[in-house]
Amino acid sequence: MPTASSSRGFSLFELLLVVVLISILYGVFVHKLSTPKTQQEERLTPETLQSFLSTLEFKRQAEVICLEPCSSCDLYLDGKKASEEGFKLFQATPKVYFPDRFGQVRPIDFLPMRTDDHTLSNVCFRYVLHANRSGSHFALEDGKKFYLFDPYMYPVKVAQSFDAVTAFFDNTQKLPNDERDYVH
Repeated sequence: MPTASSSRGFSLFELLLVVVLISILYGVFVHKLSTPKTQQEERLTPETLQSFLSTLEFKRQAEVICLEPCSSCDLYLDGKKASEEGFKLFQATPKVYFPDRFGQVRPIDFLPMRTDDHTLSNVCFRYVLHANRSGSHFALEDGKKFYLFDPYMYPVKVAQSFDAVTAFFDNTQKLPNDERDYVH
């Protein structure tokens, strides 16, 4: 005569239910870890900066300002800081170039800025995108690459040499050479 056992095993239904619950929890947990919390937490680069700012909602302008030593940058929408947390845009302090009044491409410095605690801080990088979708116009050297920012929302171009930077600012091809270039 078989004896009644006090220990009982799991039924197939109970095992399947546990496996399904664990799978659902695992799927939700992994999805939360792999999805960035905000768009700013995605890795921004100088090449993607302009397109990122164009996706934001603002009335006057969106601005990225990096204070020296350029280890962290802040996003400003219509003059107000969008987040208390900064983000990293550069590996080292970048150089920014623009032609002087004689057409020579030279490094530029940005004007200092008053921070929230009313101290004057040096700005190592500033990019502004206006509501009409025009933006800052300069060349940026970060590492061994040059990023060419056009003021009229053309995609940021990447160049490998300083010669490409000077060609980017060369307007002589846009000027008429003789009277045949004028429209009559």
